[in-house]
Amino acid sequence: HFGWATTMRRSELLSEVGYESLKNAGLEIVQNKQLKKYIVLLFERNYKEITSKVKQLNPLINQLLIVRQKRFMRLQGFNFEPLDYPNLLIDRQFLSYISSLKDERGWLTRSLEDSLEETHKVLQLLKEELNK
Repeated sequence: HFGWATTMRRSELLSEVGYESLKNAGLEIVQNKQLKKYIVLLFERNYKEITSKVKQLNPLINQLLIVRQKRFMRLQGFNFEPLDYPNLLIDRQFLSYISSLKDERGWLTRSLEDSLEETHKVLQLLKEELNK
């Protein structure tokens, strides 16, 4: 559990390849104004907000890795063992980083869930448009 508790993925969360292709082809090819509006909002607002926030998290993630390296021994795979468990429980710096990471993960999870809901709306509008 220590491995997962002290990690946050930095990988690319959202792909904009299809949207960039659409922009290059010209957004005017989407004739349904509501669909076009939702597509633009999804990529220009929702996804950009998430991507920006994840980039802002990089310093926290880097610091947490340093904190983890000083306080844990890496075992096999992604298993970590505290070097000094009793002191870890009262280590204010470690507890602060874990608390911050928890808050940021919560924000990211909620944002991704909201974006997933918006993505489903766009997909539904797209299906309706294609079935016309």
